[in-house]
Amino acid sequence: MFFKSGNSREIAKNFNSTVELSITNNGDVYSKAQAEQILRDFFVKHYATNATIVHQINTNPNLRFGILNLETRQGRYRVSITSKKANNAFLITELRIDPEK
Repeated sequence: MFFKSGNSREIAKNFNSTVELSITNNGDVYSKAQAEQILRDFFVKHYATNATIVHQINTNPNLRFGILNLETRQGRYRVSITSKKANNAFLITELRIDPEK
């Protein structure tokens, strides 16, 4: 699991060409490269120590959704990931990282 290690490069390999990215309520639609850079900046400031899957939905053959708990040295976050099928592969179209409440 690449969130556990804070590996933005490996996570970004699964990004669609554009990604709706929201980190702590600041978000927009970014290109794959821009989204990777923003995610890398997040992991530089929030060193990941652990990640666990909380919920997963994969009953739709063209859509997947998952929620992770991400632990960092600076606090805990809830990560929501939406992936859609394109060319026989699931690509991340939306990624949200919000402080855990």
